[in-house]
Amino acid sequence: MKGKFRFISALVLGAALFCAQQATAEEKVLTFGSYMSVSSLCPWKTTNSGDSIILTQIYQTLITTDRNSRYIPNLATSWECADDGVTWTVHIRDDVYWQRGNGLFGDEKVKVTADDVKFSYDYYLDPANGSAYYSTLHNTLKEVRVVDDYTVQFITNDIDVLWEYSMNQNSIIPRRAIEKKWDLNKFPVGSGAYKF
Repeated sequence: MKGKFRFISALVLGAALFCAQQATAEEKVLTFGSYMSVSSLCPWKTTNSGDSIILTQIYQTLITTDRNSRYIPNLATSWECADDGVTWTVHIRDDVYWQRGNGLFGDEKVKVTADDVKFSYDYYLDPANGSAYYSTLHNTLKEVRVVDDYTVQFITNDIDVLWEYSMNQNSIIPRRAIEKKWDLNKFPVGSGAYKF
């Protein structure tokens, strides 16, 4: 369910407080209070827990974790590693759209595709973009290939038993935002459950 996302920084006795409230019959608002500071809303520029709690509502990663810390699908529906140990094939959902009702996408329904996944990882691999995960990705990832609209392949430099962790850490961002020089720090736009 899509809704507006409003962030309110507050000291909440050492614990994050989540409060869902109904604004109108059609609109749902998540008000979030936190004792943690927020340093950036650019998903590639932070590893801060305060930022992450907000960003995971706005953006999606390929996979996420359940309560038992097991990897489960998020934007991806499934993934597998080939016998060579370095080729990871990831199948993504075909029913996910970038958030609308903003100056970036307006009312246009634009699906998230494998090209967006490749673009995001390639963007994070460019040292000029200041990704907090640049070193990890650079040391691990050799190439990203688009197989079809909803299938992407990652080729790692060597067998990497932590590659799923990387798929859990890197948010998929809209290519259009970068091409149009949209300020994602001030106006985050993703494909997650909540609009900022």
